[in-house]
Amino acid sequence: MLDLKYLREHPEDAKRRLQIRNPHIDLPAVLKADEERRRLQKQCEDLRALKNEASKKIAAAPPEERLKIIEETRAFDSESDNLNAKFEKASKHLETLLRQLPNLQLDD
Repeated sequence: MLDLKYLREHPEDAKRRLQIRNPHIDLPAVLKADEERRRLQKQCEDLRALKNEASKKIAAAPPEERLKIIEETRAFDSESDNLNAKFEKASKHLETLLRQLPNLQLDD
């Protein structure tokens, strides 16, 4: 598979070189799918950080406040499951698009 970092940093060069082998390549769709996957990954990581912070609060809280904090953090679980499912779907979609790309044509 091609290096996504190269595709992101050199989209015009990559598009030119890819279209030598296949003029119907839709590189913007690949880049959009990559952007979506990276956005969802960031959201998953941010939510994981919130869950970790909440766990620390629960451990440090007095017993009478623990239940309140636990109830507040239960929403994180369903949101986390939802985000992880979206992330997995976006990752598979991106992988499918990347597998359709030919190797880059070398410049002569």
